[in-house]
Amino acid sequence: MAALVIGVASLGASGIPASAAASPQTAQKCQSSSAALKYNYYTSSGSIATWSKTCSGTYSLNSSGYSINANGWSGYVYFSDGAVSNFCDGETRYLGGRRVVKILMSAETIEPCL
Repeated sequence: MAALVIGVASLGASGIPASAAASPQTAQKCQSSSAALKYNYYTSSGSIATWSKTCSGTYSLNSSGYSINANGWSGYVYFSDGAVSNFCDGETRYLGGRRVVKILMSAETIEPCL
């Protein structure tokens, strides 16, 4: 089991910890907020915060992941150690505090979820 690493997060201009601020590289498809993907991550104080997205794309991150609630999405989670894990529509995946560096939300259902 991966050790939980909690660091000091700096706050960006929006008040969101820089470690959880994400920048989409492409956006292809959007869904309603009820179908939003929710990424839950550990803050520097050890509490859990939520990052939510409704559009497909690749989002760069740098945070200790708690879980992903896929809701209406499928895609991949990329970890700092090079490992990759998929998620499918409707699933909740627990991430065990591993450092998440990227989330890909696919516009189409990914192969492992078919």
